Amino acid sequence: MNIIVFEDENVHDLIPFTVNHASFETRIASMSNIERICKLCNSNDKIYLIVRDEIADITRERFPNKIVNPDIIPTGFFLNGASIWDEETFNLLENNKIYS
Repeated sequence: MNIIVFEDENVHDLIPFTVNHASFETRIASMSNIERICKLCNSNDKIYLIVRDEIADITRERFPNKIVNPDIIPTGFFLNGASIWDEETFNLLENNKIYS
């Protein structure tokens, strides 16, 4: 399964936390949003990260095992990186839909 985690136009509402970080790097308690998503995924899932161009290179460095800003975005689950995901909500997701 493909999990596409994206930033939307509201990422600027999270400044100063998102000046040099993607919205999914925001920490709530002990985990960031991307850590929560990774914990909910299976080991064979591919995670794609869609971020602003100005932080794409540093995001690639921070997440070398993830695909950042691919030329072609595959089908899959599209998750807003600023949203907080839990197991109950994650299990209700349908393929090829966008969730915020």
